[in-house]
Amino acid sequence: MRAVLHDEVDRDAIDDAAHRLEWQLVNVIAAAHGRPEQLIFATRSGHVFLVNDERLGVSYLQGESLQGALPCYGAEDHHALCASDDLETIRRGLALTVLCASGPDEARVALLGRALASSDENVRKAAFVAITYAPWPELVPHVEAMRDGDPQSELREGAARWLATVCPTVCP
Repeated sequence: MRAVLHDEVDRDAIDDAAHRLEWQLVNVIAAAHGRPEQLIFATRSGHVFLVNDERLGVSYLQGESLQGALPCYGAEDHHALCASDDLETIRRGLALTVLCASGPDEARVALLGRALASSDENVRKAAFVAITYAPWPELVPHVEAMRDGDPQSELREGAARWLATVCPTVCP
């Protein structure tokens, strides 16, 4: 299970929850190129990972029994966030679109497809970063369109790399 933390959750709130839930911090993995910072907590039933993902602009918990541990976004909150005019809010919404999904559905794929084709270069970049977490075959036509026609060479090249990496494993 994965739960994306609300923006107002700070380190003090995390420490308070860990104490209240009797989580024991057992390891801290520092951020490095291509790897977000992770705090690993031992719990009564296993482990909880707190991932501070700067690429997506969110922090999330991963593990079992996270219900009520800290204030988190709901699985459907991505719609409202993606409808914002604020780039950071849109970026968070796109992250929720992929992180809180158990898999692709028509609405999530359509939302990501619209973002990948946005007239705003920053929205397209945010959408592309988000889909690197979602190797869904349903996204292939949208990424092919980006590869073949995005005005930014960086995004065209990234789309080509995504397709080369993802298609051998998920495309029919």
